[in-house]
Amino acid sequence: MSDYYSKFPLVRTLNDIRSDTTIAHLKFIFEEHGSPSKFITSNDTQFTSTLFQKFSNAYCFVHVTTSPYFSQANGFIERTVQTVKGLLQESKESGYDPHLAMLCLRSTPLDHNIPSPAELLNSRVYQTNLPVTSKPSLSLSADGDINAKLHTRQEKQKSQYDKTSKHLPVIRPDDQVRVLNPHSHKWEPGIVKCHAETPHSYVVDMADGSTNRRNRSHTRPTG
Repeated sequence: MSDYYSKFPLVRTLNDIRSDTTIAHLKFIFEEHGSPSKFITSNDTQFTSTLFQKFSNAYCFVHVTTSPYFSQANGFIERTVQTVKGLLQESKESGYDPHLAMLCLRSTPLDHNIPSPAELLNSRVYQTNLPVTSKPSLSLSADGDINAKLHTRQEKQKSQYDKTSKHLPVIRPDDQVRVLNPHSHKWEPGIVKCHAETPHSYVVDMADGSTNRRNRSHTRPTG
């Protein structure tokens, strides 16, 4: 998992992905860093269970799940997972200490004018074996300045993504659609029931009697 503001990645080893196991690790993380105001996850069963809903209520955070089978809905964390996995794999193949590799990742500035995730999260420079002079960022004295730089950076990334994306018209309740089956990769008929609470998602009554939530990209009007 990762903090959206600082981009600080947190890694834990799980023996299984049941709700109780996931919650146990999250409790330790929240104990150290505080509960988040919003927690965004995939739509996997460990996050959609009643047990996890009770956990979110007890720790007072808003829990948002992304559209099923649509990883692009949480592109930031997907990129973070790829980066961390690649780093750990390279460490394994080269025999390099994976903990030291993660320390370097967390201590590397996000941009030439934006501090490292460690400095953004904890307001101090971590000591590492990197051959650089560690000096606290002067810009950290003004949170507004950092927020503005982070916002500009994210807007540039969004602008690059939007160049290849296209606007999809809104689908209304009772519209007939075809929905992409993620397992068979076939488009199956259904009728839109309503707009889901999550962005760009719809609840669809399928022809086989099931009800699914799908992203707009996986839902096509049939007219």
